[in-house]
Amino acid sequence: MSETGAWKELMGVIQGYLRSRARTYHSTVLVKVLSSVKGDNLVGCKVLFTDTHGNRYTGRVIGAHGSKGDIVKVRFKPSLPGQALNSMVVIRCREESSNV
Repeated sequence: MSETGAWKELMGVIQGYLRSRARTYHSTVLVKVLSSVKGDNLVGCKVLFTDTHGNRYTGRVIGAHGSKGDIVKVRFKPSLPGQALNSMVVIRCREESSNV
């Protein structure tokens, strides 16, 4: 383990809101991870999104979505605006806290 607490940064794309047949969960979005890391290893990592106006939104990975492991569920507070869909995000994990 390093003393400085190095961060590993991954990129992802916001796919859409988590939803069911009758309800949309606006605070939770699905993010496709653009690397070979499995979603189970990213639980607890921070996710950063910055829009075109400079507003920053911070979220956390709360779990994997699906069986492949390339999509994760991320909860943002405050919720992301609809214009954020199909945008890039940065996933930051501490190297010693996860298996990234």
